[in-house]
Amino acid sequence: MQVAGQLAMLGLRMQDTLATSPSGAKVAQSQAGLLLTRTVTWLQARVMLAQETHKRCKRLLRQVS
Repeated sequence: MQVAGQLAMLGLRMQDTLATSPSGAKVAQSQAGLLLTRTVTWLQARVMLAQETHKRCKRLLRQVS
């Protein structure tokens, strides 16, 4: 859960940085921002998958014991 929160904060910081950058640097930063946004989104999906897998494994272990 802590990793998911950190990823969400990273996404917000990226959006703030891109919004306040000068217009001349917008093109390069928007391309980098798009890549970073996709990476953060991908990571968030993997964290959610790992959390769900962990929850199901714990449930299975309880059922077995």
